[in-house]
Amino acid sequence: MFTEDLIQRLRDNGLNVRDIRGLLPRNGTWMLRPLSAIKRIAVHYDAENRPHAYDSLERYKNEAQYHINKDWGGGAHGDGIMYHIIVDNVGDVFFCRDFEDVTWHVGNPNYSAVAVKFDGTEGQEPTREQAESAQKVFEVLCYRCPEFPALQGDLWGHREFVQFGGNSTACPGLFIELPIGYRDNRDTNADRYPYDYPPAQPAPIPEPQLEPVPEPEPVPESPIEEPIPEPQEPSVQPIENNIEVSMLLTKIKSLLGSLRFWIVTLTYIVAILSAIAAGGLTLEVFFKITQIWLGAVVGIGTLDSISEKLGAAKK
Repeated sequence: MFTEDLIQRLRDNGLNVRDIRGLLPRNGTWMLRPLSAIKRIAVHYDAENRPHAYDSLERYKNEAQYHINKDWGGGAHGDGIMYHIIVDNVGDVFFCRDFEDVTWHVGNPNYSAVAVKFDGTEGQEPTREQAESAQKVFEVLCYRCPEFPALQGDLWGHREFVQFGGNSTACPGLFIELPIGYRDNRDTNADRYPYDYPPAQPAPIPEPQLEPVPEPEPVPESPIEEPIPEPQEPSVQPIENNIEVSMLLTKIKSLLGSLRFWIVTLTYIVAILSAIAAGGLTLEVFFKITQIWLGAVVGIGTLDSISEKLGAAKK
């Protein structure tokens, strides 16, 4: 029951966990313990080269078979893979053994330690993915498993178990920085390691292409309006010019008057002669004709009216 709860706790902490306990070779179970006996967490590598691409499950099947076939001393062979949890190059977590199973991985302290192994060998650093998953695995084991007493200060690399009576070894190589960083600062410093498979980066957002702003069409120049001439007051001709015009008009008027006089006089004479020829020139007629002539001379009536009056006087 605890194993299923632990797997769920790991998943809840953002890990991709595969339970492969039933897929690995086994050779029985040699020893069990209560969870309360777990006082330390041991970090290992498997001392096998970690390629960029590989089949993780196949690798662990081969390791399990190797541990079964291996003579651990005195003709003793293992009961299966000796790691409880394995983290591969891309940070996937594989659950391999129940925590109640006592496995052979650090020597004398085996009974009180669980084994967490990372794929890699001497000279290989953890991948960024492994270091990020280590941070999450350690968080769960040290702070979310009240079933056993192992805490942050109880996280050690395999070779550090010498102080607890463990065997001497180079394991876990450069992976030692993971338990040291977490034990001292609760940080595996994952950002110091390169990714084995960098996460897909979002496609760059294309910058918006600005439409070229068309240049404004030139505004046609408005025709230059001719200034409206201000009304000019009639110019006053010089006094000399006015006098000359007045004199000219007087002369014309005088000539017209003379012409009128002679026409009227000629008409008067014709009227007298006509009356004499008709034998009707009486004193009365003479005075009428003469009166009409005098009126015409002084400007009374038009020439037509004068002619009509003279004709009437003759009768």
